[in-house]
Formats: sequence, structure tokens, C-alpha cells
Amino acid sequence: MRRGTKALVASLFVAISATAYFGCRHGSKVDSSGSPLANSDFEFRREAFSGRVENVLDAGSYTYFSLRMPDDRERWVVELSRSHRSASWMSVSSYGVRRNFDSPRLNRRFDELYFVSVSDSK
Repeated sequence: MRRGTKALVASLFVAISATAYFGCRHGSKVDSSGSPLANSDFEFRREAFSGRVENVLDAGSYTYFSLRMPDDRERWVVELSRSHRSASWMSVSSYGVRRNFDSPRLNRRFDELYFVSVSDSK
């Protein structure tokens, strides 16, 4: 991904996250019909981790990855990009996590889904 595009995607995640965070903290109702980050179920959790890509699911502009962590746990992550779909390993930075996340496009529920930006991939 080009540097400018990556910065734009990261800025959008931060803007949406801040809107959801401050809206929820100040008692405002957040419309969850749009962004999955603009939802009271979204838990802000900044965390960096890496893993082997075991599964890739295409959902339009989003890409879901199953990562096998070094301790053998599986983590599902999603990014707003199509550029890492052929990766076999990736390092990511999470913005937060949703539990029991339903993806209408995939017709699937994720027990735990991390919203991330990819910092490195092979």
C-alpha cells in the first residue's frame, strides 16, 4: 500500500474511533448502522501482534484474516484494504476489538474480531 493511502486509512480509523469513544463516554447514542467501530460494543485496545496467516476472507473493501499466534492461539483480524490478501505472515496494530461480531457480507459471526492496520507482511 502506498504511504499516502496507508496514512489516509489510519486517519479514518482514528477519526471513527474517536467519534465512537467520545460519543459513548459523554452519554450520546452512537448510530451503529454504519461503521463497525461506531458501536458501543467496540472495545478500544491498542495492541501490536504478529502471526501466520491461515485463512483470508474477502468482504468487498474489507479483508478478514485468521492469524495463528506464536502461542498457537487463533485471532481473527480485519483491515480496510485489499493489498495484503496474498500474505503468509503479518504484523498488525489493533485499534480495538468487537466480541460476537456479525458480518452481514460474510454471513458469519466472529467470537472476537480485531480491527487493525497492517504494519508489515510477507
